[in-house]
Amino acid sequence: KAARKLKRKAADEPVVIGAHSLGSLVALRLAARHADRVAAIVAFGPPLYPDPDAAHARMVGLGPFAAALALDTSAAHAACRWMCDHREAAAALATLVRPGVPRPIARDSVQHSWESYSGSLREVILGAEGDRWLDAIDVPVRFVIGDRDGIPDRTHLRRLVSARPTRSLDVWLGGHDLPVMWAERAAAGLAEVRDGT
Repeated sequence: KAARKLKRKAADEPVVIGAHSLGSLVALRLAARHADRVAAIVAFGPPLYPDPDAAHARMVGLGPFAAALALDTSAAHAACRWMCDHREAAAALATLVRPGVPRPIARDSVQHSWESYSGSLREVILGAEGDRWLDAIDVPVRFVIGDRDGIPDRTHLRRLVSARPTRSLDVWLGGHDLPVMWAERAAAGLAEVRDGT
């Protein structure tokens, strides 16, 4: 009984959220809606943009292949339809395309539907609502981006960080997959934020 009470108390305490890419925006939204539940956020590779036009331009600027898959195009529909129809082949291909990513994570990266993928992209990333959610919260937020990651808008993130002393920006060596490729360092960063160091 005492253990159950302690567990319930721990679950009721605000938590430090570690989130990656789109998950960073989900974390900001959660904190904006439930400020009492979030102690801090560590956001890896956050796709935060000043407005929808800047978000769209960033997606297009990632190159023709990325833009074809990131935007609502016939190529993106066809690629997603192929992945849905050939889940095993798509999962195997994902492990070949990203050999440095752990196999279970690479395989899982193609397990979505066009509706979930495009809806998340359109409503969360291209909608550029993240800044509004960020401004609604007053908890520490640490942005962590890779020096070779083309998704985050570095200039915009620097502006966001300069607006409040509770925000910081770290740049690590790497691309958009920092928490996967640097898992121990990511966990240590979360512990630092949790412990206030």
